[in-house]
Amino acid sequence: MKISPKCLTPVIILVGVLLTSVQALAANPPDDVLVQQAAKNLQQENYEEALAQLTKAWQTGPHTAAKAFYLGVVYRQLLDYPKARDYLEEAVRLKPDYMEARRLLMSSVTMDLTRSLETFCWPICTLDWETYWAGM
Repeated sequence: MKISPKCLTPVIILVGVLLTSVQALAANPPDDVLVQQAAKNLQQENYEEALAQLTKAWQTGPHTAAKAFYLGVVYRQLLDYPKARDYLEEAVRLKPDYMEARRLLMSSVTMDLTRSLETFCWPICTLDWETYWAGM
C-alpha cells in the first residue's frame, strides 16, 4: 500500500506543532510549576530566585490567592513590608477566608508601622536630653 504525500502533510504539521509546544513548555514552564519551584526556593531561603519565579507566574498567568500569598511572604522576608502588605491584601481579596494570609498581613502591617515609627522617632530617641534641658 502506497501512502500519498497529501495524507502525510497533516501528520507532519501535527508532529511539528506538538514538538514546538513541548519545546515552548520546557522554555516557559507552566504557571503552577513556577509556583511549586518558588515554594521550594522559599523553603531553602532562596528569596531572590523565588521572587523571580513568582513575578513571572504573576505576570504570565492568572492572579491567584496562592501566588499573591507567596509574593507577600517573599517580600516580607526581603523586609519590603509595603509590597508584602500589598500582595497579602490581594491574597485576602481573592480568597477572603485565607486565614494564614490574614495573619501574615496583620503582622506585616505591624512590622511596617514599627519600622516607620523607628525611622521617625530615632532622632528624638538619640537626643541627649540632659544637655538639651540644661541649655534651657
